[in-house]
Amino acid sequence: MTAAVTARPRWSAPPSLRLAGRRLLMVVPIILGVSVLTFWVLDLIPGNAAQQLLGPEATPEQLRALELELGLDRPAVLRYLDWLGGAVTGDLGTSLVNSQPVTGLIAERMAVTAELVALAFVVSLGLAVPVALLAAYRPNRLFDRVSMLISITGLSVANYVLALLLVLVFAVELTLFPAIGFVPLSEGVGANLHSLALPAAAIAFPLFCFYTRFLRGDLVDQLQGEDYVTTPRAKGSDRGRCCCATPSATRRSA
Repeated sequence: MTAAVTARPRWSAPPSLRLAGRRLLMVVPIILGVSVLTFWVLDLIPGNAAQQLLGPEATPEQLRALELELGLDRPAVLRYLDWLGGAVTGDLGTSLVNSQPVTGLIAERMAVTAELVALAFVVSLGLAVPVALLAAYRPNRLFDRVSMLISITGLSVANYVLALLLVLVFAVELTLFPAIGFVPLSEGVGANLHSLALPAAAIAFPLFCFYTRFLRGDLVDQLQGEDYVTTPRAKGSDRGRCCCATPSATRRSA
């Protein structure tokens, strides 16, 4: 007799990983669409880069020579395909302002951008979790309604409007924070955070509002409908202890 061969279970990616993969695939057509639209709009604007660089006093011969040098005499479709081919390989061209590679200029500023995004994420999540817990502890009470009002207001205000208001109030009127400039982390943690305070707040506040609404709604559902919460409450445990001491409530909401 031959032993039965058992088929090995087929590996399946977790739902979160599949969702992340689908979202990443959606980024590709979005980037292509944005690049095509941007290139097309810039091509429709009267004038070109040669005229902007040389100014109104340039002669037709100078304009023609610079257009040939920059390839502006070629059709827009061919110029876009050339740019796209370079972008795929990491070559975004040369800046017309300072004649430096665009990829290098982006890389120089990537560290500052990453630090700013990380600071905004930590601040927004660090504030949203306790606020959502307090709001879910007593839903539909005063604190819950105030937090929801703030969250809805924050999600309704555009980021650039919020940034302008922060600069106007805290940089221009109160002069508590600088409106421009960046202090590297190597020159001091306090000075670095002080220079990033306003832009980080402009990014963190909408994130805080979103996380607060999301976590609050999910926590309320967990605390009112899950057995691992309702059972301890039926045995006399306090609602706040179930909310904070039960790891599953916050873990499933994460």
